[in-house]
Amino acid sequence: MERRLTTVLSADVAGYSRLMGVDEERTHAAFHACRNAIAEVVEKRGGRIFGEAGDGILVEFASPVEAVRAAVEVQNRLADLPLDLPEGHRMRFRIGINLGDVMVEAGNLFGDEVNIAARIESLATPGGVAVSAPVHDQVCNRLDHLAFEDIGEQMLKNIERPVRVYNVIIDARQPKASAQAESQRLGSERPSIAVLPFESFAGDERWQRIANGIVEEIISDLVRHGELAVIARASAFAFRGKSVDLREVGRMLGAEYLLVGSIQTSTGRIRLNVQLVEAKSGRHLWAERLERAKGDIFELEDAVVDAVAGSICGMDGAIVRAQLARLGRRHPAALESFEFYLLGLEREKTFDREKTLEAIDFLQQSLALDPGHARAWLILAYCWEHVAACFWQSDIQVAWQERRHAILKAAELDPHDPLVKIELGDILFDDGDHAAARTLYEQALAAGRTNADAMALIAKYVGGILGRPDEARELIERAMRLNPYPPRWYHMNKLRVCYLGRDYVGAIGAAHSSPEAPTTRLFEALSLVGVGRKDDAARAVTEMVERYPGFEPWNIARESWINGEGALDQFCEGIRALGLQCGPT
Repeated sequence: MERRLTTVLSADVAGYSRLMGVDEERTHAAFHACRNAIAEVVEKRGGRIFGEAGDGILVEFASPVEAVRAAVEVQNRLADLPLDLPEGHRMRFRIGINLGDVMVEAGNLFGDEVNIAARIESLATPGGVAVSAPVHDQVCNRLDHLAFEDIGEQMLKNIERPVRVYNVIIDARQPKASAQAESQRLGSERPSIAVLPFESFAGDERWQRIANGIVEEIISDLVRHGELAVIARASAFAFRGKSVDLREVGRMLGAEYLLVGSIQTSTGRIRLNVQLVEAKSGRHLWAERLERAKGDIFELEDAVVDAVAGSICGMDGAIVRAQLARLGRRHPAALESFEFYLLGLEREKTFDREKTLEAIDFLQQSLALDPGHARAWLILAYCWEHVAACFWQSDIQVAWQERRHAILKAAELDPHDPLVKIELGDILFDDGDHAAARTLYEQALAAGRTNADAMALIAKYVGGILGRPDEARELIERAMRLNPYPPRWYHMNKLRVCYLGRDYVGAIGAAHSSPEAPTTRLFEALSLVGVGRKDDAARAVTEMVERYPGFEPWNIARESWINGEGALDQFCEGIRALGLQCGPT
């Protein structure tokens, strides 16, 4: 069966059954008038209708740019089309567009990519257009008169992987997007990356196919992270086999970063080299070399995907570090939403009172420009948690309330982010729904297997409330392998994971690299008791009480992550051994 890369447009009428119930004949006539108008636009834009069923129409375009142009033109034309319909009843179409590899048989198109277009269409507003991330990446720099609203990753019916979706902001009366829409477009921009075809030095087609497969997996994983605008495979693969200047490739693709690689084989071995390049300067930011036995090709593929996603994405990945370095050369007046977010992120990781308060201010400025940025809400929640947990303001209840508000906003915008799932689980636990909280932690674990930050954060929950300390230790060690220059909070979570696994020596070592916080001092003291150093533990407790006079250690017992039966008993026994109360007096 033939396959080809193509753009699929799916359109149907919002509320068609209801309209038919009001007046079948007039609705039927109105639909055919709309269908004829759509066919005219499709033909003009070089598309073809390949499927119709009821009120649904499927169209193929060779170009995603022409598909989006056609969709906008269709909606504008239909808005002005005189239709004989009952008073108060309008016929409005929803349109979804996707770009991908499809099967072709007898002129018809089949496969997941066709289904994704239809599912995306259901997310569009009546009279609107929604597009998948591959379409957005192809058209966002080519259609200046349009703006796009990122509505996050969506789980679509019968589609296994989440799909990032964008609404096209249409103003039928103006050739240019409104100033507000343009501000939204600029405010929601993310760093962009293109994964170029890996070069095979093996000399046969099989290894080139393997190299292409690895690239496909890397692209899919980067898309799942949701922190980058990932250039569509079709655009990047246009440079396959060509000798080009990487800076020129970046300019042509609209990519700030390029991932390049090569695969080599020798007797019994496979070697894969991967490099991250800043497109504008051609400077290399990160590199990885992986080698395996030839029989371990799938293990090699997994290792490459994990290494790339873990090292260049995330809250402390290579791209965030590069963006922060570039910010030092920007005038504050020129900063946009994502850059305010980066400044907030950088300060949140310090666990310093003044810098955390600065982080809150930067994040609030970011969200004023782009209130739909879920990750900014999440980092704001972390900031408020630091304020409350370290008693950095007099009324910590206000800080806890701000944290709750920020988590709920993040969950509303991006419920599939494993980091968001963890925080939402905490809220459900606090509200008394412990079973639902555990379910969210399990979902976060499943969704975060290639996300170093998610694994580092979920590890303490796996060891504590889910009762699997050995697995928790594997997770935190894997997170640190994927992110070899981890922020200090990784060590704080390693401290807790080691404690839960009764590796008290490892816990004490992790405490030395952890941020200064009352919980750091507490779990250091608990671990010192565990190795029999009671005098050192007593000194740690004295230091904790003097530095954090409002901190009540027994409050930890209320937190969700430690509420597995074995973990809670271990904690309470340790608290008593320190001469402290494991409950309010």
